[in-house]
Amino acid sequence: MGSLFPKLPDEIGWEILLRVEFNSHNNLRSVCRSWKAVLKSSHFYQDRKRLKLSEQRICMIQDTSPRNGCPYDCRVRVLDPIQNIWKTLSPVPKSIGNGKGIRVNAHFLSVKQKLVFIGGWDPYTLAATKTVCLYDFSSCQWRQGTNMSRWRDQFASAADAEGGVIYVAGGCNKFRAPLRSAAVYKVDEDKWDFLPDMPTAMDGCEGAFVKGKFFVRDMYGARIQCFDPHTGTWKTMADRRNTGRIVSAFGNMYCFTSTLGLIEYNCSESKWNILGSYPTDRGMFLVNWATVFGHNIILGTWNESSSSFVYMLVSPIRTQGAMKLIEIEIPSGFQGFISAAATLDI
Repeated sequence: MGSLFPKLPDEIGWEILLRVEFNSHNNLRSVCRSWKAVLKSSHFYQDRKRLKLSEQRICMIQDTSPRNGCPYDCRVRVLDPIQNIWKTLSPVPKSIGNGKGIRVNAHFLSVKQKLVFIGGWDPYTLAATKTVCLYDFSSCQWRQGTNMSRWRDQFASAADAEGGVIYVAGGCNKFRAPLRSAAVYKVDEDKWDFLPDMPTAMDGCEGAFVKGKFFVRDMYGARIQCFDPHTGTWKTMADRRNTGRIVSAFGNMYCFTSTLGLIEYNCSESKWNILGSYPTDRGMFLVNWATVFGHNIILGTWNESSSSFVYMLVSPIRTQGAMKLIEIEIPSGFQGFISAAATLDI
């Protein structure tokens, strides 16, 4: 690899590079081959996290077609909420996914230094796909992943970031029949394995990974099914609460409803607790995505004109009082409908 710094042991050079902020990593790659090799190493980012030097970024799928006139054109935006710095990833190469880019309504998850896009609709036929593609921040490259083991639409998904796996379950088949099947994607191995079927077929659902378990929630609020990877078994719990987006945060599961505001799910008691309404004067507050950032939650809403708004939510759990909602300004050139987001530790 060569010496990192003249007259310094490479161990010291490694420690120096670990402490450079992520916004400068692209510049580091241009200095020399040795530094570029360091930043391509997964061990480099593992050490940053182990030493509590890693930084979080919010990665979002944004439809930019209103701006450029394309029928459907997605970009991946990367947001640093602290400095409100927005960047755009390179487009998906035409050699990946038949050159059709990121699929409409693709499931969007992060595992280690990778963004994973699963399924979604073909932008021209609107037929669901089994496609998997990944972006690796350590190598700054896109690659094709192994397709899902079976065709499914409107399914639930969730990532076990520490375990390096992604769970999918439910949804519907090509004949719109609800599915009981489930599978797990091992990201580093690029391999799918089948899981035991859910007790009940579930269509139109979403997922969350909380306290080592995979939760699948019916979007209509009828039930929750939970898979325990350690025992390989499913458990069904009642869920008669208003519908809304869910997110795994701070070791719990939260649901964003338009009527009750933010509610917390007590996994051990199978019970929802109302935390309070959103402090906003925008009227009906419909959350279409949410992800964790440090001790806060970043969430997105939209209005009738498909304009997106991004907020940082500080919950009563952290403030010991009322929720605080801070709007994050979307700069010129980054407008467009944001459909999904994931948090990346880098």
